[in-house]
Amino acid sequence: NRSNYLTPQRMKEALDKVEKLKELTSEIGIPLGMLSLAFLLHFEGVSCLIPGAKNPTQVEQNASASELQIHDDVIQKIRAEFSGYNFYLRYNVRV
Repeated sequence: NRSNYLTPQRMKEALDKVEKLKELTSEIGIPLGMLSLAFLLHFEGVSCLIPGAKNPTQVEQNASASELQIHDDVIQKIRAEFSGYNFYLRYNVRV
C-alpha cells in the first residue's frame, strides 16, 4: 500500500536527512546530486546509474560524478547518517 509512503512524518524525516546532506555538500564544495551519484558508484556492486537531469549543467555534473573521488571520511559521514534506515521495514510498507 503506497498510501503511507509520503506521510507528513515521513516527509519531515526525509527533508531532515536532505538538510544534513546539504550541510555536508557545502562543507566539501560538491553539489548534492553529484555527491549522491558518486557515493552510489563508490560501491563495488554498482557499475552504472540512470539519473535524470533538468538542464545541461546537471547532465555535465551527473557525467562527471563517475570520475569524482570521495574521501573515506565523507563516505563514513554519509553511511553514519543513512545506514540502518529502511523505510519499508520501519513503516511496514508492502510493495
